[in-house]
Amino acid sequence: MNTVSRRSALVFGAAAAAIPIGVEAQPYDPNEGEERAPGVRVIQLSQRSSKVPGFKTVMMRDIVQQPGSKTPNTR
Repeated sequence: MNTVSRRSALVFGAAAAAIPIGVEAQPYDPNEGEERAPGVRVIQLSQRSSKVPGFKTVMMRDIVQQPGSKTPNTR
């Protein structure tokens, strides 16, 4: 096995640091979606027909909660 020199380790480290790791959340308008409770909004992103047997459609939703808000207990 070959050894890695300091120079190549520095180059590999700098290249790894240049790769973006984090993903930012998509910003929404304050009135976008449906407000289910104070500070809790449900935003419908997409709806498609399902390829899974037994399911007609598949929906993707984003639930946005403000700090300190609570979801309603529906049970």
